[in-house]
Amino acid sequence: MKELVKYLVDGAFYSVNCQVSEDKDDAIREMARAMLGHAHYSYDIIEQIADEMVRRERHGSTGICMGFAMPHAKTDLAHKASIGWFLLSVPIDFYALDQQPVWLVCCEVVPSREQELHLKFLTSAFNMFARDTVRQRLKQCTTKLDMRTIIFESLCD
Repeated sequence: MKELVKYLVDGAFYSVNCQVSEDKDDAIREMARAMLGHAHYSYDIIEQIADEMVRRERHGSTGICMGFAMPHAKTDLAHKASIGWFLLSVPIDFYALDQQPVWLVCCEVVPSREQELHLKFLTSAFNMFARDTVRQRLKQCTTKLDMRTIIFESLCD
């Protein structure tokens, strides 16, 4: 669990009141650029990984439900796992299963060889966000530190 918390919280990129394009593909690219830039990827690699995230999205929406989406990519271009948490200023249509617009996005990029970490991430993030109290607290975040604290506490419950 300690490794997962470190992965999901400590090295993550956080953005509160994030303004992104209304177009889902463009928004994914914008969030990927912010997250991967924070992780010190080169511009060319960032663009390639962003394209892979958009391609993955075309296989099926990562808009889960309750305003939450988890766009992701497993790729050999990634030299380490990267996470980005984005609280959107204006919800966007992610074609989620429940037809609700998305206001919280957690982007993930992992090396192809990290399948187990990827599955643990998806499970933990979904279980955390499925709790109404967590969603309500996140909606009220005003700072990156608030967001990080809520995510950390929720994972440790």
